Amino acid sequence: MATEIKVPVLGESVTEGTIAEWFKQPGEAVAADEPICSLETDKVAVDVPSPLAGVMSEHRAAVGDNVEVGAVIAVIEEGATASAPAATPAPTATAAKAEAPAPADTTTTEMPVETAPPEGAATDPAAAAHRYAAWAGKWTGVEGMYVTITAAEPGKYKLEMQSDLDTKGTYDGSDGEGGITFTRDTETLTLAASTGDATGLKYLAGKKDCLKVKDGEGYCRD
Repeated sequence: MATEIKVPVLGESVTEGTIAEWFKQPGEAVAADEPICSLETDKVAVDVPSPLAGVMSEHRAAVGDNVEVGAVIAVIEEGATASAPAATPAPTATAAKAEAPAPADTTTTEMPVETAPPEGAATDPAAAAHRYAAWAGKWTGVEGMYVTITAAEPGKYKLEMQSDLDTKGTYDGSDGEGGITFTRDTETLTLAASTGDATGLKYLAGKKDCLKVKDGEGYCRD
């Protein structure tokens, strides 16, 4: 059964958005609640989730198109199977014989031995200067919320964050014992390693590679 995907409500007084990116292309499988595209407005960026599992049938709008709230932007076939690439025929016995590799060259060539760095030595100066360098990049929350972490000077980070529909900004973070500490408005917070279940957010349930600010606010790797 074909299901039309429509532009959701994007916020108070927002009547349209722009297709920023398609995460799913026609013919690809889609899981229930999996984001299929990203919409951007003057106020917020929103990931549009699929309400059911199936296969992306078609796009009704292209990247860069302006679409109104309630407009149909895609069609998903419920219960359909994603198209698979055609199987490569097995080579015939004659072809296999003709393509048999030549005998391997048994000549031994001495290669210089590279000396490994001492155990525990840092190989990346940027990583050595940042306790949470592995967290760099974009983490996604619910309804278009996100945080992008960029390593700055040693022990410092830049956090570009959309924590709710009305709160978006860039914050200075620093290495802390439990994670990256930062101040938002007048509140001192910590971005710490967590799981989707621990955030208390249904959309992130089951995800393992996540960061949590507080109950009800968290972000996970896509």
